[in-house]
Amino acid sequence: MKDRMMLTGSVVLLLLLTACAPTPSIDEARASYCSALGDFADAMVKMRQIDQGSTVAEFKEAHEQANSAWEVLTKAAGDLRDAELNELEQAYVNLQRTINDIPQDITLAEAHEKARSAILETTA
Repeated sequence: MKDRMMLTGSVVLLLLLTACAPTPSIDEARASYCSALGDFADAMVKMRQIDQGSTVAEFKEAHEQANSAWEVLTKAAGDLRDAELNELEQAYVNLQRTINDIPQDITLAEAHEKARSAILETTA
């Protein structure tokens, strides 16, 4: 009973946190991350093109672009991490629910079959 109450509390907390800070889907977060990574790479190419013939203004502009691209990249990386963690947490909550709902009067083989898909989803 105590475990079920803790699980319910965890689910409610997870739902509240999710409602307050919507996280993009993993596909959306990956696309944003890849785009930000490309923009950062482009900014670093510009930084490498700065040479002795460049002006200080060109150097500072390239640095500013790299800095902005870095900020976007780190946010995108955090969003991707959060999206992946949210998906894993949901899979684990589903696993817990599946295991808690397994009747006590069935065989271990039957219990394993009931839990198998939830286990695979959690470890995927």
